[in-house]
Amino acid sequence: MRLSIALLLALVLTGCRTERTVTITTRPPDAFLKIDGVDRGRAPLTQDFMFADAAQTHRIVASREGYKDAIWTLDSDFKGKTHEIALLPLTRKVTITVAPEAAIVRIDGKPVDPQPVQSVTLPELEFTKDALGNWTKYEITAEREGFQPARRTISWPDREASYRLELLPVQKDLEVLSDPPGAEIFLDEQKLGTAPIQTKATQFRVDAESNTLIPRTLRAVLPGYDPVEQPIAWDGGQKTYNLFLKPKRKVVRITTEQREVPPQVGGI
Repeated sequence: MRLSIALLLALVLTGCRTERTVTITTRPPDAFLKIDGVDRGRAPLTQDFMFADAAQTHRIVASREGYKDAIWTLDSDFKGKTHEIALLPLTRKVTITVAPEAAIVRIDGKPVDPQPVQSVTLPELEFTKDALGNWTKYEITAEREGFQPARRTISWPDREASYRLELLPVQKDLEVLSDPPGAEIFLDEQKLGTAPIQTKATQFRVDAESNTLIPRTLRAVLPGYDPVEQPIAWDGGQKTYNLFLKPKRKVVRITTEQREVPPQVGGI
């Protein structure tokens, strides 16, 4: 009688056990799988799961560099033979600040706001790794008239959430000639040298209120000639300027004076 009860109990307990054979895949593929805390290698993986009772579950964690860990809990009610675990990309909110003036900020060429801004927080950017192990990259640009475009490439390994884009005034090389040659050349009050002369990276400042370039002045001085000045700005990127000098002039008045001729002595 005792044996029969023991056998009956064993049969009852055995009847409560459930076995499921499940093939686990991941998206993207080849993620690492950990089942109930034990590393099981890369997906896809076919595993036999035992359930001692209806309350038992199994915890499957999928991991892949460049993605957030994804967790799937398998219970005894699962009737399928396969299951795909989708991993989501890593994301990060990024704040861009621009100085010294507001500018149009673009990410990969697309404006994040139609109006110039000095600070903007971008929507969460996604970062993943491709098959070659390269991280996703984004190019951030800031553009404003009168300034050189500012650029920055951002990626997950930066570990930064804030980026500053510094706008520098537009600049260009200059070649200054004088006719006749040999004149002393000044840019505003700064002496550049004797024409012909070349300068590198001449900058132009911007009037913040009018958002226009502040003109600069070239001046040529040569003895015997009147000084000549020429305002210059960006001028479509023009680099060569020729200053023509004119000889000095002065007005000379010539007057005549009538003199009396004394009479001749012993005239005819």
